[in-house]
Amino acid sequence: MLDGPNPRSPHSFQDRLKQLQERVDTLERELALSTTHSAQSFELADITRKMPGGSVLLEFISYRAYDAATNSPGEERLAAYVLTSNPSASLSLIELGPMDPIEEAVGHFSRAIHATLKETGIIGRRLFQMVLAPVLVSIGQDAEMLLIAADGPLHLLPFEALPMNESTLVIDRFRIGYLNSGKDLLRASSVPEGNGLFIFAVSSGHPTLNGRPLSPLPGVKKEASAIANLWPGFLKGFFMDINANELRIKSLRSPKWLHLATHGLFMPDESKWTTLVRQGPIGRAVEQHIPLIESQNPLRNGVLALAARPESKEDGFLTALEIMNMDLRGTDMVVLSACDTGRGKIRNGEGVFGLRRAFTIAGARTLIMSLWKVGDESTALLMEYFYQELKKDLSKPDALRQAKLRFRKEKPEPYFWAGFVCIGPP
Repeated sequence: MLDGPNPRSPHSFQDRLKQLQERVDTLERELALSTTHSAQSFELADITRKMPGGSVLLEFISYRAYDAATNSPGEERLAAYVLTSNPSASLSLIELGPMDPIEEAVGHFSRAIHATLKETGIIGRRLFQMVLAPVLVSIGQDAEMLLIAADGPLHLLPFEALPMNESTLVIDRFRIGYLNSGKDLLRASSVPEGNGLFIFAVSSGHPTLNGRPLSPLPGVKKEASAIANLWPGFLKGFFMDINANELRIKSLRSPKWLHLATHGLFMPDESKWTTLVRQGPIGRAVEQHIPLIESQNPLRNGVLALAARPESKEDGFLTALEIMNMDLRGTDMVVLSACDTGRGKIRNGEGVFGLRRAFTIAGARTLIMSLWKVGDESTALLMEYFYQELKKDLSKPDALRQAKLRFRKEKPEPYFWAGFVCIGPP
């Protein structure tokens, strides 16, 4: 792997590495965009035919209006395209206003949820009036389900937790599904459906991060066992702790359902990832001669911590970039029962690059992911409820909604139940 002495200087190697990294980043971005925003032609009727009855598609877009006075782009704004499932419906555009106050309100609401503040309802109602109330006025009273394709900071917003008034949340009134874009509804695959349920669960034995082991997740064992017991005939693989390793999951081919219960990490500061890489023996050796390149590749920011096996060449950290190269064609659902799995670097107009985008590129049709860190005991109970609801032949968005409503009776604060979202065609 190392070719020995070379007359070229370390700096020339560094320049070449930067050029190659820029090329890799460009190709990855083009691939991601072509996967979810293909150039196929379609008409609105093609989309409405795929929409469940009583549903409404809300596709949010951020944009900069042209300022003729200054001959330059103006302030960033938010709008929403609205399309009902009525075959004769036309597409409408609802202007929602400047992005800055909306982004500030999303952040304020998120902080209130995390702090379980008494004022969360008031803060949430203010945000509801900004992003959803103008849309709901235009769709009438018959809508039952909202199919939401977010943009910008709205990617990190659990819409179902927004209060419509003092006594009703969005989850009480609507079924909710999330999409990368409305064109997700047109996704079709000629690949045969995958086979069975595979569970990977790591309660202990995670790799170290910054020299310290990740904390154990005692609730994971209960979660994995409960799901396995619910679906005994459908279960094709059950891997716990040391057996739930990176090499095994990379070799997996087209499960129908894949459940991953472990630590999920989102690293917005790329230097943290560089520190993690430096801990390896190759990283330390190379660093003596060629400084590690700081990459801004968002597909490396999302990480799943699997079991660390000392004898393996794998480091135990499964990155979004590695997930993108897995074969999940025919996989109907991936459940990421972990922290921060739905996060990623936000690029307006392009969705979230991270674990979410990586699993979609790999072939997964639907993803269940979290927007923030939730305790493993709470996660385990919510996941158990979710799989119980699936036994009732509910759709995945509806099963998750019912699981949340059940959990909310025990812990009403949105922090405990609103973090998990279902992304993909209903």
